[in-house]
Amino acid sequence: MILWLKTKPIDWRRLAQVVPFLAMGLGMGLLTVWWERFHQGTQGKLFSMGLRERILVASHALWFYAGKLFWPVNLTFSYPRWTIDPAKPSAYGWLVMGIGLGAAIYFARRFVGRSVEVATLFYMATLSPLLGFVMLYTFRYTFVADHYQYVASIGLIALAAAGITIAFKTKPFLKLAGGGALLLTLGILTWRRPGCTRTWKLSGVTRWPGIRNVGWLIIIWATAFIKRSASGGDGMLPQVNPDQSEFL
Repeated sequence: MILWLKTKPIDWRRLAQVVPFLAMGLGMGLLTVWWERFHQGTQGKLFSMGLRERILVASHALWFYAGKLFWPVNLTFSYPRWTIDPAKPSAYGWLVMGIGLGAAIYFARRFVGRSVEVATLFYMATLSPLLGFVMLYTFRYTFVADHYQYVASIGLIALAAAGITIAFKTKPFLKLAGGGALLLTLGILTWRRPGCTRTWKLSGVTRWPGIRNVGWLIIIWATAFIKRSASGGDGMLPQVNPDQSEFL
């Protein structure tokens, strides 16, 4: 993609350099598919989706990740699982917007070059294994997770950074205005965030991944208590470190 972006020739030597990485990626991808299907158990009614449903999930997820990347509010470990109904016209809204954006990017490249096109292709390609075409066990609870887009976000972040740099060079006054707006926004978000991260309580854990984590913590705690009692300890409950006590 970088060679194509810089309009450099892509010859057989360049392709030969990429082939080993493609082979390793394909092998690890197939291993992941096997693991998820036969070890994690991504089979049955909960994971049975047709091609249309998978396309609708993918189109929604692409917009969801981009939105969370540029406006990271209401973040959570496990988002609500979307209800996908191909019979409803509204379900195709994200897909239609995606097609429209793709057409706009294609026709705009004569003015902005290949930068937007490459960044978008990189974003979509690196996210593609996690968009619902390959079923993951976590899709039982949610179709999206913020950490799925760590690599894919590089493309959009690089594009935004390049655009901001060009804007600052052409219009220097934007540096002060943009910097001030960014500082104010981040300050407000930082001020709001501590109240969200310090309210972990057992009664508030309502999603299965959170309940499972609490269960594992209780098992570890109980095991430590049994070992201490069996070794002639004082029989008191083991101390819980501050991170665990906040979680409970």
